[in-house]
Amino acid sequence: MSRWHNLETITLPECSYELVQINTEIQRQLEANGDWSSSKNTHYITVGANPSTLRSFIEINSTTYQVDMASSTIRTMLGFNPQTLTSGYHEGESPVNILTVNTILVNCDITSGSFLSGTQQPVVYSFFPTSHRAIRLSSHRITYFICPLAKQATFRECLTDQTGMQLNLRDEVVTIRLHIRQCLICSSSQALPVS
Repeated sequence: MSRWHNLETITLPECSYELVQINTEIQRQLEANGDWSSSKNTHYITVGANPSTLRSFIEINSTTYQVDMASSTIRTMLGFNPQTLTSGYHEGESPVNILTVNTILVNCDITSGSFLSGTQQPVVYSFFPTSHRAIRLSSHRITYFICPLAKQATFRECLTDQTGMQLNLRDEVVTIRLHIRQCLICSSSQALPVS
């Protein structure tokens, strides 16, 4: 984001943001740089959402400011094409894409026989994150399912998204509890129930 003659870059620290937090952080940095109207208590740049179109907007309330979305790293997340925005109201061309994780998969390499998008993966459980990003995730699996035991396993587990990308948990402690026992209706060499 920049003025016409004084280019300034606003950097958002790596974190979990929703549009409200993005707007708050941008406006906080603008205030720290003196880039706001303290007499009118208004900000020159506002980021928000249009819930009817599922798109974000950027409103620039000064003719001396512009936002360079061509070099912005949050451009695609906000749904904008590469362009420079000047004074006025601008809505993104695509829907907001902040929440890229729609399924969290618990992977454990002691199992086999699960499939994800047609390929065999060691998935033992999946769930949708229903809590706010700043709140501790909690999911409880109470049903049992039968899956074969992997022939060679080192008992590694990880959390991935629906595309198989490992989640960046920023050094948060994760507890995964598995209940493993021999299946009574099948031979022990065929499968173990995992919960």
